[in-house]
Amino acid sequence: VYAGISKIVVVPYFLVPGKFVKVDLPEQIREAEQAFPGIDFVIAEPLGNDARMAEGVIDLSRSAVPSEETDGWTHNAREAAALCKHRSYCPLYESDLCKTRDFVATVKSSGNFVPNQDATKQRSLLLMVHGSPRETANKPMYEVLEHIRSYGAFELADAGFMECNEPDIPTAIQSMVERGAKEIVAVPYFLHPGNHTANDLPELLR
Repeated sequence: VYAGISKIVVVPYFLVPGKFVKVDLPEQIREAEQAFPGIDFVIAEPLGNDARMAEGVIDLSRSAVPSEETDGWTHNAREAAALCKHRSYCPLYESDLCKTRDFVATVKSSGNFVPNQDATKQRSLLLMVHGSPRETANKPMYEVLEHIRSYGAFELADAGFMECNEPDIPTAIQSMVERGAKEIVAVPYFLHPGNHTANDLPELLR
């Protein structure tokens, strides 16, 4: 404002339109409007549903390492291979020695994401979500989940919530196992590696 700005676009850096986005943020903007009546405030939508969100989740699943392999050369090899997953000139590309061959994907010029369906059919995906007390807030997440399912990259693809919603994460895992899941890749549906992703979610999985 002091720099002469007359219009401020406020972009909620949130995954879903939960209470913070729909209740708390507008209240703070109303206070700002009263403090600065000459400023035009515009609130944009949160990240929400986008096919690129689904692509991001699938991409993250590629670097998932089983808990018993988090140390030693196997982990290092997987991490190193993940850096060249789209480099077809690598002599190991799509060979039996390539550590990322199970998740080979092609990004076409149009932006369409095409996973290797045959290679991933034995894996299942668990999307670990925080959850929101607003019933409609999780709708974009479910739409992203439907995008993921439409790619056919996983045998099963479900969501489990930390709180506020059902099913919780242990119940979601139990359901997937009962339906035949043999290997579950758990991807935190969070923006940053905070306390939930560093401590709470790993503890739930243990």
